Amino acid sequence: MFFRRKRVGPYEYVVIAENKWVDGKVRQRTLLNLGRLEQIT
Repeated sequence: MFFRRKRVGPYEYVVIAENKWVDGKVRQRTLLNLGRLEQIT
């Protein structure tokens, strides 16, 4: 698990994500959306 900054339009969100092997490829899955970056900091 790790924190990730995800950009959506003009906003950046902080999410907790994990990497997982699916059909021989690594896929990233969002576990929890923590909210907009400027509201958290």
